[in-house]
Amino acid sequence: MRRRDRASLVVACAIGSILSPGCSPSVSTPPSRRPLFEVELREFDGLSFTDNLHGPYDDSQINLGEALERAQQATPPNEELLVRISAADAVSYGRLKVFIGLFVQRGIRKFELRFADELTYPFEAADEPGPGVPITRDLPPFIVRLRAAKRKTLDAIYIDTREVASFDALRMEMIARIGDERGPGSIAESAVVVMECDDEISVLFLRQAYAAVAGYRSADGEFVPLVKSILPMSLDEDDVADIELREVWDYSVPLD
Repeated sequence: MRRRDRASLVVACAIGSILSPGCSPSVSTPPSRRPLFEVELREFDGLSFTDNLHGPYDDSQINLGEALERAQQATPPNEELLVRISAADAVSYGRLKVFIGLFVQRGIRKFELRFADELTYPFEAADEPGPGVPITRDLPPFIVRLRAAKRKTLDAIYIDTREVASFDALRMEMIARIGDERGPGSIAESAVVVMECDDEISVLFLRQAYAAVAGYRSADGEFVPLVKSILPMSLDEDDVADIELREVWDYSVPLD
């Protein structure tokens, strides 16, 4: 990450809300009532988007920026718009990062990241430290780095400066570092993982890294969380400000 001494826009994911296979999303309000803007990133730069705040649009087409603005304007004053981004395995990490950065530019703070396995991870972007944004803790974050080879494939996995041979090895390394203690005051209660990936890497490998550090199945089949928070990326405020709107907002889709 660049310019670590500057304020950051941090994307935070609460492991307490991470879904394991067979589970359903935990939401504070029914999905039909929560203001929700959904974006699907597909292979080969494909894109679709919708929201649950409008009836059918009467326009013949609309671009992403206009659609988001409509959703923001329709969100009740006492509520906050949630943006859910679904990313196919073949999408590049760099493309996902650009979309999140652009939404942050437009004032979006609450997100959900949904992978191809349909597991959904909520996260929040904030201008400065606040509740639920664990960037000032005594325990330094664990940095997981995914390095790309050609054609979006995986070349190397690191946790901090240590290279590991596989995602299974990454999970075992996390288990060894976190230990068995749980509850207040434990490492697991405050541990943070920050993902740092080469832009070319496929989201497939980001998904596998999430699964490795989020937790594991015990002998009796229960999900055991390893860390409290995952940061899928940390965005320097200058990096976010430098993202060109035309890279994304001109995407248009036909409307029914």
